[in-house]
Amino acid sequence: MLATYYALQKNLNFHSIISLSGSLPKEILNDLKISEIKSSFLIFHGKMDDVVPFNRAVETNSFLESKKFSSKLVLDDNCAHSISQIALDEINKLYEHWN
Repeated sequence: MLATYYALQKNLNFHSIISLSGSLPKEILNDLKISEIKSSFLIFHGKMDDVVPFNRAVETNSFLESKKFSSKLVLDDNCAHSISQIALDEINKLYEHWN
């Protein structure tokens, strides 16, 4: 949550912001003063998460796309509030070319 919140407001370009079960609620997203950045976002969320509802990830992804950010949403049907192998695989794919 903090990485997404911070990145959207600072005038800094990061390679990628990775959100693991940490999407922002609509109320916060709608109040943000968005900087002109070119960072991309990878959002991973488990559909069985009982701490942070996965629909927040959907809302965050929609918000980012509406603001013309590059954003990829990955939902895992069999994951709760944890990090699954699917998330790790997506993160590894993201950084494969940075060797």
